[in-house]
Amino acid sequence: MTGTPRIALSIASAARYATFNSGESILSGFGTTSHELFDYTVRAGDYDGDGVSVEAGSFE
Repeated sequence: MTGTPRIALSIASAARYATFNSGESILSGFGTTSHELFDYTVRAGDYDGDGVSVEAGSFE
């Protein structure tokens, strides 16, 4: 993979992208858990009455 990872968001009918911030893996007695954080800055007009969704297979 090259560049900054991102995921596609669907906000109303507009396509927006959240970019990778950080990630970590934590080993515990239950196994390894991974956490990845993505950031998105809300823009004027970003309103979706039924919620924001992440598009399937949208990890780039």
